[in-house]
Amino acid sequence: MNTYSEQSQVEIKNAGADALVIIEDNGPDMTDDQFASLRNLGQSSKKDGLGLGLAIVRELLEANGGSLKLVRIPSGGLRCIASLPIALEDKDGPG
Repeated sequence: MNTYSEQSQVEIKNAGADALVIIEDNGPDMTDDQFASLRNLGQSSKKDGLGLGLAIVRELLEANGGSLKLVRIPSGGLRCIASLPIALEDKDGPG
């Protein structure tokens, strides 16, 4: 039984040439091994999880010039920062 109430916050912001989507939750503390396993394909901390979610997100971001950064929050939880380059309109494009 969880003794915490998991809540998430989502923030979207412009960071120069990139757009950032920052998702933060207040989940339980993670050990170093649990945090490291977040990067492993096929491993999940969820009972019925497949361990594909973050791998798919990372792959999609990187295929489009972006990145995914995971940061542990000292008070418990995780911050996921998804970064994608902002597409600028081509003024000399077809037309």
